[in-house]
Amino acid sequence: MIVRPKSAGLRAHRRVAVSAAAFAILLAGCSAGSSSESTESGTSSGQTGSDAQDAGVLKVALGRELPILDPYLSVANKDLEFYFAFYDRLIHVSPDYDLVPGLAESWEFAEDMSYLELKLREGVTFHDGVPFNAEAVKKNYERAVSEGTGSIVTDLADVTGVEVVDEHTVRFVTAVPVSNLPAILSDRAGIQPSPEMSKGSDLVAGSGMYEIDRYEPGVGLYLKPYAGYWDKEAQGLAGLEFSFLTDSSAIFSALQSGQLNAAPIDIPQAEQARSVGLQIDDRPTVGVTIISLNSDREGLADPRLRRAINIGIDRQALVDKLALGAGEPTCQWFPEGMAEHDPDMGLAPCDYDPEEARRLVEEAAPDGWTLTLSHMSDDFANTQFAQAVVEMWKEVGIDAQLNPVESSVAIGLLNDTKEITALGAPFAGRPSALQTIAHFTIDGGFGVLGGAHLSEEREELYAKARAAADPAEQADYVQQISHEMIENAAVPIPVYFERAPLAFTEKVHGLEKYVSNKQEFRGVTVDAGN
Repeated sequence: MIVRPKSAGLRAHRRVAVSAAAFAILLAGCSAGSSSESTESGTSSGQTGSDAQDAGVLKVALGRELPILDPYLSVANKDLEFYFAFYDRLIHVSPDYDLVPGLAESWEFAEDMSYLELKLREGVTFHDGVPFNAEAVKKNYERAVSEGTGSIVTDLADVTGVEVVDEHTVRFVTAVPVSNLPAILSDRAGIQPSPEMSKGSDLVAGSGMYEIDRYEPGVGLYLKPYAGYWDKEAQGLAGLEFSFLTDSSAIFSALQSGQLNAAPIDIPQAEQARSVGLQIDDRPTVGVTIISLNSDREGLADPRLRRAINIGIDRQALVDKLALGAGEPTCQWFPEGMAEHDPDMGLAPCDYDPEEARRLVEEAAPDGWTLTLSHMSDDFANTQFAQAVVEMWKEVGIDAQLNPVESSVAIGLLNDTKEITALGAPFAGRPSALQTIAHFTIDGGFGVLGGAHLSEEREELYAKARAAADPAEQADYVQQISHEMIENAAVPIPVYFERAPLAFTEKVHGLEKYVSNKQEFRGVTVDAGN
């Protein structure tokens, strides 16, 4: 459906919420391959994956709202959980975090790594009837880099252009070898809207397994199966409805009453959810709770103060009390199970050391030091996290203050206008470790805040990792970058990975958490009448 909306936009984490009692306890104790080929083909017309009489509607609340329907203009990474349902991508990610064919049936690098060639599916159309082909991919790339905001510009920074080889073959040409380009094209940069869409236009037409039936800002997003979708097995639902409920208690009540049949829930709610018959999937993901810091503000150019902030956090206490033990403290960005994770690092480089943190603060700021930590005022879990961290920092001599901001504007205030200095928040993760590094710690990255923590050594290691065709070699460079970041007190600061439960009723089938930390609903079914 063409929508013209009316004006009203590997292994472990998600948001956590905690009871007031649990938080009080915490404060008391404190006085977180180069080519692939598809094995299936699609068609451009026919029935949906499940007959309407046998399919039900999946009713989901993701704990937030989708403020904008254009994926190139969105800056929030978790918006992708909505977009992936009604926009398709060139390359998909499996629940286990493997790259698999999407709109591209196969892909392969040139021998000299100067381009990535993709073979596109034939017979595919967008929801407005426009054919999907190489020209559409080229036009979408050009719009993404000219109109796009946020991380999509960083992700495509090394792509110099898209060449049309023939109707169903394209080449992404790069200025330097970009070995993680397939992973980049499995994320926002690989999303394919109709090429007729443009910034400022009210046209919204996707390419995914479901299409928009109705969009009500502040209320919900309602999708129906797209009859022309190429992968019928992905369409198991008569409809997919996203409720924009944000209150965790209201979401849990809606699950119990049957108003919803799936939703991520808070960790303290998991036991109760099981007791009332809800199914729980709490597998770990690549998401991590971090503290972003602008190294050019409030004295953070001094690496001693950045170091004090890091070792002034009792990560284990945060995991035990906020995540109820369902998490893992970390000094590095990549969890156990990923090749980029260094199993020998442990917590030693960032272990809680209040005496050393206090010494560094007194040495670097003998007249005292004030640091303001912003948090998302409409997110209970995020507020509890920020309050706990501030209390820890006060214990090591930092005059730490809280600054509540609305979640809808927090990222803009941090990254765009640079009006806030520090923000504690979940980071959803990226399909590639190199994307995460580039996003936060390489000059020009969307998430880079200030230049004081950047280094030439890191830039050189990143260039070598990006050019490495061998995954093991690339992982080794990433591990070296992790050590370099700790030695130079780079920011942001990873705190802990956690396991947040995905709850659903027994009427829902085929739903599982994605290790990518971006939930998808391919192949999910719901019993009819639900």
